[in-house]
Amino acid sequence: MSYVPPDEVVSPQASWKLERVIYDEGLGQIAIACGHYDGRPTVAIRWNGTNEPGKEMGHPQSSAHPIWFMLPEGLGKLVLSTLSRSVWPKPSALREQPATMARDWLK
Repeated sequence: MSYVPPDEVVSPQASWKLERVIYDEGLGQIAIACGHYDGRPTVAIRWNGTNEPGKEMGHPQSSAHPIWFMLPEGLGKLVLSTLSRSVWPKPSALREQPATMARDWLK
């Protein structure tokens, strides 16, 4: 198995629909995504894997599949608010404009 990019992490499939990865620091670092969990807009987070054997899927994972961890609504809004103010440690990891992100997900 090789590194699984956050765009390809679609689990937990029964409840989660990935819309877009909005922040990605790359191999072995954090990724943040927006999607829908049980039909509700949700922010999710995970640690990316690496190319090192046994660490390709990152964390969390379940049943040998990489998965996203759903943040509670208030914490998700706080994370997006922080990203939209560009005070996150790696602004270069943002994949879209903060104003767009805030408008779409901070409702």
